[in-house]
Amino acid sequence: MRLTPCDLVVLSTLLYDGPLHGYEVAQRLAQSDAADWAPVSRPQIYYSLKKLAAGGYLEAVSDTEPARGPDRVVYKPSGEALPALRAALARDDWVRRDPPAPFVTWAALALHGDDATVKRQLARRADHLDSDIAREEATLIALESAPGRDAALARVLVRMAIARMRADRDHLDDLRRVLTGDTD
Repeated sequence: MRLTPCDLVVLSTLLYDGPLHGYEVAQRLAQSDAADWAPVSRPQIYYSLKKLAAGGYLEAVSDTEPARGPDRVVYKPSGEALPALRAALARDDWVRRDPPAPFVTWAALALHGDDATVKRQLARRADHLDSDIAREEATLIALESAPGRDAALARVLVRMAIARMRADRDHLDDLRRVLTGDTD
């Protein structure tokens, strides 16, 4: 069974945090802003839980709390979970492929757009990048005093994200000139 990035994020969460039910997995991932760095959504999380359980990577455990719905199942990683995660992390596609960013796709198609739309979209992109850079810089400040290897990793990943966003921001004027034919 090929594990998707969402499957691996769910599996990793359970390996790190221990037995949880789907809602708790979703809460943990929301608290860590997982959607900023992985393709996860609540429906994907529940799909991954069922897929991982069917594949033998998760086991259902008894929940000591009263049932809060028919789908509430607490899962824990099986003995196959960590080896499966490690095997998936060794795949070549992690280091050889980057998914196309929606903005890059837009830019490639924008030669067909009118100048006013192109300029408006580029300004919106600049505003979005500026906002995200500010948010990530605030996150970095909050992480500065956090101890542990996971916090150190988070700091590196946030700095990488800021660098990518700044690089994108730095090229918006070049895109505007090329897409609109401006020579200024």
